[in-house]
Amino acid sequence: MVRPEAASAEILRRFQQERDILASLDHPNIARLARSDLMLMTPEYASPERVRGEAVTGLSDIDALGVVLYELLTGRRPYSLASRVYNEIARVICE
Repeated sequence: MVRPEAASAEILRRFQQERDILASLDHPNIARLARSDLMLMTPEYASPERVRGEAVTGLSDIDALGVVLYELLTGRRPYSLASRVYNEIARVICE
């Protein structure tokens, strides 16, 4: 059985390697995609730590599981996002 912390660390390590490879290529569009501030996530299931750019831990997975369970029990998500603008996502998820 794979521990969630180990799986999360492995995913982050691979993402960093791929971002480093992309950053080494000489093309303006690829360089833009490899920016360190690019946040890849599904906002509806992102933990407050992820949205704030903090370290992702097992607690982040538990937070996402809580969102899934809430959705299964109630038929809706615990919050709704009016837009995909970062400030709106951060305000809704972190409050």
